[in-house]
Amino acid sequence: MTFQKALKAKFDKGAREHNQPWDLDHIDARSEMQDELLDLYNYAKLYADIDRTTALEIMLWAKDMWHTLNE
Repeated sequence: MTFQKALKAKFDKGAREHNQPWDLDHIDARSEMQDELLDLYNYAKLYADIDRTTALEIMLWAKDMWHTLNE
């Protein structure tokens, strides 16, 4: 699956599950991104047993982005 196809599938699934418009009036984008970054950080911790270097890069990036959004 390509990135674009995966992105569309994820969007379509979310649209069905949440049944709301995809706009700033209905979604707190900053909060949602921070939540996703926390999930990504935790998944990367699990992935460290498979590929520690990549996991650490992802964890550092997720933490930096979380702080950037928190400013």
